[in-house]
Amino acid sequence: MEAERKNKFCNITQQVIDLYLALCEHCQLKKKTLKWGLVVRPILSHYMNSRCQVGLTDMQSGPDGYYRFIMNYQDHLTKFTILHLLKSKTAEEVAYQLLYVWCPIHTAE
Repeated sequence: MEAERKNKFCNITQQVIDLYLALCEHCQLKKKTLKWGLVVRPILSHYMNSRCQVGLTDMQSGPDGYYRFIMNYQDHLTKFTILHLLKSKTAEEVAYQLLYVWCPIHTAE
């Protein structure tokens, strides 16, 4: 664009060209966009149970007796999954089942 400007036109400054490029819709669509939300560094776990993911699945449409929820505990390092049945999704019951996962000596109902 700079060479064409020098050959064909006069008195057009670089500021005018920059302004044109900033306002041109076609140029904006071609411009590379930054992708937000990409993980720059992976999350690393160095030993089992140092990082985990817990999810609750609602089975109220088809409960198994008194049990209406499934707690899914997955270890980040080994991908080992533990499932527990829950009667409710209260913080007390979830915490009780997590204690059972972290401290296997502790007995669950």
